Amino acid sequence: MRLRLDSIDLYHIQVPFREPIQIGSAVIQVKDAVIVRLQTSRATGWGEASISLDPDDQGPSSEACWSEILERLGPAVLSWGDVDVEAVSDKLAEETTHPCAAAGVEMAIWHAAAMARDIPLHSLLGGVAQPIASGLCSGPCASVEELLERIERHLAGGYRRVKIRIRPEWDLEPIASVRQRWPDVPIVVDAGGSYGLDDLQTLRNLDKYRLAAIEQPLRSDAVEDLAQLQAVLAAPICIDACGLADSRIEEIGRRKAARILRISVQRIGGLTPALRVHELARKAGLTCSLSSTPDLGIAAAGALHLATLDAFVHPIDVCSANRWFKDDLLEPPIVVDAGGYLHLPDGPGFGYRPSPEKVEKYAIRQETLTS
Repeated sequence: MRLRLDSIDLYHIQVPFREPIQIGSAVIQVKDAVIVRLQTSRATGWGEASISLDPDDQGPSSEACWSEILERLGPAVLSWGDVDVEAVSDKLAEETTHPCAAAGVEMAIWHAAAMARDIPLHSLLGGVAQPIASGLCSGPCASVEELLERIERHLAGGYRRVKIRIRPEWDLEPIASVRQRWPDVPIVVDAGGSYGLDDLQTLRNLDKYRLAAIEQPLRSDAVEDLAQLQAVLAAPICIDACGLADSRIEEIGRRKAARILRISVQRIGGLTPALRVHELARKAGLTCSLSSTPDLGIAAAGALHLATLDAFVHPIDVCSANRWFKDDLLEPPIVVDAGGYLHLPDGPGFGYRPSPEKVEKYAIRQETLTS
């Protein structure tokens, strides 16, 4: 589908977290994002470039992301005139090295296309509307006691699994404590690539706690080591798709180096790259999980529609909006039901309505670009 792009409104917004998040020595009070409102010849589309909180992601700062869209991606997109929605991702990738900036612009174009056709976004993506299982992400904790308190406080929201970030020296004790407190809750651990085969005994000891998955135990490109590790673990290994070449995904499936591929729309550069990786995973015999930074509502809504594709069979990282934030940008807000599921509202585009009033309320700066 082709659209003529007329103008872009950019908003750098900051929404307060419900509780401060500590990552390393930094205490983060607000969520930064760049919101893209794209006016086309037929409809308005919304997108979000969601700035990662994790310095290990090596993504752009809020300032770099803002400048990239304002000075490069926005003018480039408007200069193209009519654009083919499915082809725009490759052109954006040629213009930037910042995937989340490209993801924000590209999502606005996909959303505009769905709105122009008066259909839900998932219909354009090839998905089928269905309840989507949501998983609780604990966030960084300073102690086992804090971890247990946080899980207990939020697990009552009905979430279908708990994800806990681990690292060497912060692994066996917290996971043992969580498993003892909640014998039946599915647990995923995210190791952030911080282990090696020298840590095999620790990883096998973790495996005793009936884990639903071990995310990133080793580097994503260490395929031979991952294959050795998966062969001795009962828990499926989940590998981050970000930065993996298509041939590497095929190799991971062929060598049984993992069973799950983790996809983040923001880190991979948009919905079109995510669609391609989903198809590669399916052909390689891998299932998919959906990751979040965490994102505000616009990016989360786009990711929810992606999660209606058939290989996304695991609980996703998207939570109720009030899990992380004091407010959000959608009406109605994203809410997990008592059974732990998310339900897409009826209607075109996201189903959810981005609120211009709330975007304006949390904007710390704004610019308009015209063709």
